[in-house]
Amino acid sequence: MKRAEFLENVEKILENREKQYGSPDAVFEAIAQMISAYLTERTGIPVTVTKSDVAVIQIINKIARIGVNMGHMDSWADIVGYAACGVEAGHIGEPIEQG
Repeated sequence: MKRAEFLENVEKILENREKQYGSPDAVFEAIAQMISAYLTERTGIPVTVTKSDVAVIQIINKIARIGVNMGHMDSWADIVGYAACGVEAGHIGEPIEQG
């Protein structure tokens, strides 16, 4: 599969996932709060996980799955999708307001 075709497929997947699950911003925020609460309870140390952290965690999960099955196209597509969500959630590349 060529890169452009792959990226077009990923774009369609992202559109479908947003229709199914809602805004990645809201979903990643909910996941971040749940992981923060879990890690804080487990460690006894206050832990704050961000939406961008959630994207990284999901990418790590997909990389682990690729290690088991490198030919599974969904994992490759999900990595790109989670990277895009991470950029959006973390406002990466947006101008920084100077105070």
